[in-house]
Amino acid sequence: SDADEESIDGPEDDLFFWDDDFYYIKLETDFFYFAQVEEGSPELDLTDYSYSENELQVTIAFSDLGSLSSIDINVITTDSDNNTYDHLDDYFTINTTVLGSTETREDSAGDSGDGGADFDIVKVTAVVTTLY
Repeated sequence: SDADEESIDGPEDDLFFWDDDFYYIKLETDFFYFAQVEEGSPELDLTDYSYSENELQVTIAFSDLGSLSSIDINVITTDSDNNTYDHLDDYFTINTTVLGSTETREDSAGDSGDGGADFDIVKVTAVVTTLY
């Protein structure tokens, strides 16, 4: 996601072309990490997440992103070398200033190539909510 609103375009489908100010969530060895693309940025352990065979849910605190009015979001699945298996066709934007804002995007099933069903993106939903 892009949280500083300075990028002309949001995150595209190739991680190698992401701007340093983009953030990502990574699942590695059963733990989720949240970090900025910029080299040397610290990885934060995400403690509010759940996943099952066909669903992943992650909660990110806006306070970790600074002041923002919207977030550009793309979802990409990759192998351990960041080679893309599946991605949304285009990034989407959610307004972060309105509590309850929701955006949903669907993606074609079965288009994850060598990644198979475990890496296939079918639907992405972003919700702006309060944690208390």
